[in-house]
Amino acid sequence: MHRRRGGFRKAKKTLQKVIVNFAGTATQNQPGAGASPQMGLQVPTTFPGTVLGLRWSISARATVAPLTAGNSPPAVPIYWIIYILRGGAQTPTFSLTNGAPIVAGIPEEDVMAFGSGMTQLNQGYLDEGASKTKRVLARGDQAVFQAMSNVTTGVAAPTVAVSAAIQYFFNS
Repeated sequence: MHRRRGGFRKAKKTLQKVIVNFAGTATQNQPGAGASPQMGLQVPTTFPGTVLGLRWSISARATVAPLTAGNSPPAVPIYWIIYILRGGAQTPTFSLTNGAPIVAGIPEEDVMAFGSGMTQLNQGYLDEGASKTKRVLARGDQAVFQAMSNVTTGVAAPTVAVSAAIQYFFNS
């Protein structure tokens, strides 16, 4: 702290930038491969801070075509979400049923970004964007990225390859 006329001035907080990447698959009706629904992109905080914004580049491509007799491969939906998982909170549940909420167990204010799109075999999906936000993180909170797909038709179980790079801006 520096002395100034009439009192003390607070030291400036430093702006930190973290870029995290992910490459994996979003499988049929599941948030991700393996037992854990978090798809690899977790930014745990070991100190309190505030997320001030984020930028993302997310791409996806169907890797197995859901085959239908005599037809071309149908479009495969992809859904993604970036949210805050509060320390000690239960992992949220996801539903890709038409008309139902996609996420249960996350307060709406903890969702920082989300999106959806369609991809086909050998045709990609790309979403790039930015968001200004102000989310206070306590020790143990995590910023989490998840991608899901819900194709249930066809002979082969479709999978969607997902690649993401997300940059977080935060003060500590």
